[in-house]
Amino acid sequence: EQYVDCEKIIGLDNSQAMNKYAQDNYGSENIVFTYGDICEPLEQLVLHLNKPAGSCDVVTSIYCLHWVSNQKSAIENISSLLKPGNS
Repeated sequence: EQYVDCEKIIGLDNSQAMNKYAQDNYGSENIVFTYGDICEPLEQLVLHLNKPAGSCDVVTSIYCLHWVSNQKSAIENISSLLKPGNS
């Protein structure tokens, strides 16, 4: 069943347990959760997301960006994931 009107929502967390919980409780046809670290090298991140750089319409962080180990890398990766012109 599709719960939101979009192609796909990808949740990212570096905790396998959190991803399993989220997938079991909130996953659907177009909402998936995957393991990854927003601070990891972009080449690895795009593999975890199964999305190429420059292909995301929106990237959001809710109450968690302050927890990342390297905010500079996180912001650079977020910027690289967005389609050109999106901010």
